Order: sequence, then structure tokens, then C-alpha cells
Amino acid sequence: MKKSILVSAALTIGLTFTLVTAPQTVDATTKEISYNTCKELNKVYTNGVSKAKGTKNTVVNRTTKKAEYKNSNAIVSASLYKLNTKLDNDKDGIACEK
Repeated sequence: MKKSILVSAALTIGLTFTLVTAPQTVDATTKEISYNTCKELNKVYTNGVSKAKGTKNTVVNRTTKKAEYKNSNAIVSASLYKLNTKLDNDKDGIACEK
């Protein structure tokens, strides 16, 4: 009885250790790369990429010509934004926003 409990405990600890230390695989579609156009970036990140949480999307009102700041649904990733800064034409901290 004690032997089966020890074997069971050893297997549980071994499996737990294996699950914790197993490397995480990265999906190819979420790999952080530099895109050439917003069309390419928006195929993977439909709402664009934000450099920080809470970054507001700057939208210029066509009639009043004043800037308005709206919440964005862009994915937040500082490193991905840094790779694609050239695609942030209005310099509001969100690349390729929709």
C-alpha cells in the first residue's frame, strides 16, 4: 500500500514538473515581426497595435477640425508597436488603427 502511494506521488510530481518546464510554442501568426503595410498588419491584428494600455485613438473631426480622443480596441504590445512605428502615421501611439 505504501509502495503504491509513493509511486503515485512520484508520478504526480514528475508529471507536474514536466508540465511546468515544457517550452511554450509560439503560433506563427502571433510572431512579432515588422510589417510593410497596414493592410498586412491588419490581417493579423484587425484593430491595429497599441504601444501601451489606455492609449487613446486620435481622430480629427472633419467639420470642426478638432482632435477627439477615443478608446481603441487595438492589441497592446510595446515591442510589436516598436517594430511597426513607421505605420503610425498620426503618431498617436496606435499603429494601423481602425
